[in-house]
Amino acid sequence: MRRFKGMVLGLGLVGFFLALNGSALDSWVAGKLVDANTLFQRGMARYINYLTLEENKSALEALGPEKKQVIANFLGPEGIKYLLANCKGENCSLVKTFTPTKQISEQEFQKFYPEILATQLNRIPMDKYKSFISASADDIGPQGVLMDWQGLGKYFKILEPSRHQVILENTPTWLFLEIGLRRYAEIKDYTCIYYKQER
Repeated sequence: MRRFKGMVLGLGLVGFFLALNGSALDSWVAGKLVDANTLFQRGMARYINYLTLEENKSALEALGPEKKQVIANFLGPEGIKYLLANCKGENCSLVKTFTPTKQISEQEFQKFYPEILATQLNRIPMDKYKSFISASADDIGPQGVLMDWQGLGKYFKILEPSRHQVILENTPTWLFLEIGLRRYAEIKDYTCIYYKQER
């Protein structure tokens, strides 16, 4: 048992030190993944283009001004430039409303990401939802790593229950193992002392 836990912790340390060498997300199971900025930028581009202008406005209203500002800050000038290069039609006018006020780190963004993603997904009309998730399936694993198990718990609490099944059906098997290993690595060692009493 201790030996297995040591192996799990070892995997975690490897992932940690790899993460220090670059901005790519690191999976203990799948290895190096896309970096968080690229993941979010392409996810936003896909989302904006998938919905109508009114649906996009509704999603931003549901997020509120604070989360909208977090999105703008994490995108930064380069991310907004990417969205403008990839948006279509009148939805580009929505991208132009993003105005970064400061740069935020991946760690800061990670605190808000579960709520941002779940709220966005809740606003997709159900007749578009399944096809959107299927088209975004390659990003589900990296999104899970970015949120980590604590963030995933928050994410599924906010995501409407009727939308869970499609997500789970498109989740890669390695992410389930990933979350299990990360949770297991946080379980502290314990000892037990047995006392035998003579009568």
